[in-house]
Amino acid sequence: MSYAKGLGVNAFSEIVYYLGGSCSTLRTDVGIDAEAQGRGSLRLVVTDGGDGTTSDHADWAAPVLTC
Repeated sequence: MSYAKGLGVNAFSEIVYYLGGSCSTLRTDVGIDAEAQGRGSLRLVVTDGGDGTTSDHADWAAPVLTC
């Protein structure tokens, strides 16, 4: 699946969204980037998964805030 908007990261990374006090929820689709060619391992905090950072690419796509 392709997305027009989103945020892609590589290990080691952690994404923190400031919701401004008036928003309560951030929802996104989360997945391993196709660039990893099926070799990545993923948590919401992207680490090397114990196998190096080469294929640990993650995407947060189609973000929606609930305010």
